[in-house]
Amino acid sequence: MVATFRSRLAHIAGAKRSLLTLYVVNDKMTALFMGRFYEHLAKDHQPIAEAFSQTKRDVWLGKLTGIDDPTFTPAFVLFEN
Repeated sequence: MVATFRSRLAHIAGAKRSLLTLYVVNDKMTALFMGRFYEHLAKDHQPIAEAFSQTKRDVWLGKLTGIDDPTFTPAFVLFEN
């Protein structure tokens, strides 16, 4: 699996965590997803895994303006090394 390989490369490079996509995701969707993810990290002071899960829930619950189709969220995966 490509994401697993990328995660291993990131680990070798010293990354403790990697947020990857399993397949190509529209740039606008990615920007909205990542923006909300960082909001949860910075404003809400959530741990990384919790912020990631909350962001996915936000998309599925329709809380992100500009995202009409939440089916892209499974493409995002978080690896913690």
